[in-house]
Amino acid sequence: MVKYQQATGSRSYEVQVQEVDSMENIITREPKSAAEVVSEVLNESTKNNRFLERIGLPPIPSSRTSKSSLLEKLEAERDGNAELRITIEELKKAHEEAKVAQEEARKAKEEADAAREKKRNSL
Repeated sequence: MVKYQQATGSRSYEVQVQEVDSMENIITREPKSAAEVVSEVLNESTKNNRFLERIGLPPIPSSRTSKSSLLEKLEAERDGNAELRITIEELKKAHEEAKVAQEEARKAKEEADAAREKKRNSL
């Protein structure tokens, strides 16, 4: 049976019946919208699927491109997470340094106040 008879998009009756059966099987298997079912069948049976573009939905990527794009997204997310971790560590260090400096300044102020108070009391 010829699956891709003509470039115009017309198909034989047998191919059309097979695709309708395929759509019905997909609908009964999983809860999907009609557009998703039709796009899945079109992805299997046509070379250049533009159905989803024409009805205004984003096309469902093929498994090969979706895997590579997901891997790229995962890698980018990992890189972003690593950068965020580095930034967080730098901020923690800066915070600790600021706390230490603040504590030293507080102690120095207390010592200076105590020295002033001692000087006042001695006069």
